[in-house]
Amino acid sequence: MHTFAVKALNVVLVISLVSAYHAVVSDRKADEAAAKKQLAEQQAAMQESETETESPYADGVYTGEAKGFGDPVKMEVTIADGQITDCTVVSAEKEDAAYFEAAQGVIDEILEMQSTDVDVVSGATFSSNGILGAVEDALGKAAQHE
Repeated sequence: MHTFAVKALNVVLVISLVSAYHAVVSDRKADEAAAKKQLAEQQAAMQESETETESPYADGVYTGEAKGFGDPVKMEVTIADGQITDCTVVSAEKEDAAYFEAAQGVIDEILEMQSTDVDVVSGATFSSNGILGAVEDALGKAAQHE
């Protein structure tokens, strides 16, 4: 009889431990779900506040010009909903084709960063600076039209 009581007590202890374990796991899952929900709400609020931030630029298409390696580089910048949506080379007649082609990599960076505060392309510094300067000139005009 004594063996039966010990085994019964062991079964009760195991059942209690398993129940306690499941309760802890359940609480952790609930806490994780609440934390994920709170994080999602915070991220949504941050995105909403970012989109509500007024752009310094008026929508439109603006042309800017700056000195590159050769003659001035002329760029056309499109602003839509306060965002830089396109940067197009209008003219760069005296730029070295190979260097200028490499320098055009800054255009993707400008669009991604929504800023001209990007690194120039190594080896095509003058051409990169021409593009950046022309875009800055165009953005200056967009800022004046507000």
